[in-house]
Amino acid sequence: MLNRFVLLGLISVALNFSNTGFSHDYQSLRTKNDTRIASTNLEVLYPDAAVLNRQDWRTAQDIPWSKVAIVKDDFDGDYLAVLDKNYKRSGGGNIVSETGIVSNWAQNRVRVFAYTLRKQCGFLNVVCREVDRTGLETKTLDIRIGDQVFNLRGENGNFPVSPELATALYNAPPGKAKIRITLEGSGGTINNDIGEGTVKAWKVVYKPSK
Repeated sequence: MLNRFVLLGLISVALNFSNTGFSHDYQSLRTKNDTRIASTNLEVLYPDAAVLNRQDWRTAQDIPWSKVAIVKDDFDGDYLAVLDKNYKRSGGGNIVSETGIVSNWAQNRVRVFAYTLRKQCGFLNVVCREVDRTGLETKTLDIRIGDQVFNLRGENGNFPVSPELATALYNAPPGKAKIRITLEGSGGTINNDIGEGTVKAWKVVYKPSK
């Protein structure tokens, strides 16, 4: 296992020198074990949205990145969100390494965390098995939307969304946006692109209520 400070440095270098974010479009999914209609009728209001279990969104392999989704949460209540992922892969032979930033944009808060993982792959890398994963929480989040910059301070990677920020996210111009984060236990910063699809989905997630 890598020393924590070495790991923080590797993630920072890998992501700050990569301006390319990779995300995938998936068909809407519905979890097999959860067929209940949300108490707030989110599934009725957004019939095309994917439905995700709360415990899945950090590690699930089939998340519809940069698309509107309903996240199931039996404790705080189901909520509408869009999830974004920016990552970089490296390695050779049968060992593949991946570092990335995942963000969860909900109406009342943004959740951001960094991760690094290693996979062991078989012949031609057709089948891979995850052998190690480390998640790292963020302590600060700066969001650039056009000419505006919002500086947020949070706890355990959770950042509140003010009415002013929600309005700015809703009115964000088309194209990519940028965030800057610092990791818990590290004073270094990481710059990260937010995908165009995520910015487009903000207009649904942060649409003002009537």
